[in-house]
Amino acid sequence: MIIKPSGNGRLYIYAKIIIMNFDFFDVFGIFSDIADMLNNILMIGSGSDKPVQDKKSRHLTEKTGVVFLIIAFVILFFVFKKPLPFELHIGSLAVVSIIGTLLSLIFFLILYRFGKYDFTSVFRWLFFSGSSLLFFHALAFYIYFRSGISG
Repeated sequence: MIIKPSGNGRLYIYAKIIIMNFDFFDVFGIFSDIADMLNNILMIGSGSDKPVQDKKSRHLTEKTGVVFLIIAFVILFFVFKKPLPFELHIGSLAVVSIIGTLLSLIFFLILYRFGKYDFTSVFRWLFFSGSSLLFFHALAFYIYFRSGISG
């Protein structure tokens, strides 16, 4: 890199570009840099200090889990009130289930990065995670069948 001053007080930077052979492991470096950048962005909002839970927010995970379950049951009722078409393949159901799982994993990652995915008991963790998984699967099924892709 060459830095040259100009007469008007500005610096001009000239970069020498060297063309090299493509290295496959550079792709991993790029992904690593992107992951570090996203990690730094997500860590800005989360602090290392965890506030003490008060009585009002103590049962927030149970309430949220119950709301997710109720919404999921309503969505699944509207999805499966008509029988599934005969020509619907098992593969399409598997793909929709994988999409629901990925949506829930992204949701869990976001909660974890903001420091909200910590639980005091295994029951709370299992109940919240299970209801969230069911909610996102129901949402994926609803979008899939309402979009008309299924036929």
